Amino acid sequence: MYFIENGTANAPKPFGLDRALSAKPRRLLMKNAQDVPLYIGKAINLKSRVKSYFFDTHADRPHIPVMLQRLDHIEWIATNNESEALILEAQSH
Repeated sequence: MYFIENGTANAPKPFGLDRALSAKPRRLLMKNAQDVPLYIGKAINLKSRVKSYFFDTHADRPHIPVMLQRLDHIEWIATNNESEALILEAQSH
């Protein structure tokens, strides 16, 4: 499990992001403090995908900053390839 610390009003600030994340395929869950999923998805490159949430303006997707304000932690499941990540994502919905 990967925890983040609260940051500015715009978005939480990642703590130890580069060390904690892999560049491999993963199924991704972003959850609030009550362990309720805010986002379920897959990533071919988990590190790149998660960083995009924290270091992009999201001008075209205003729901992302709202989700990040509620985000408490990120969980993931390692997969061998993108297909496995896609299957796990589909099973989670």
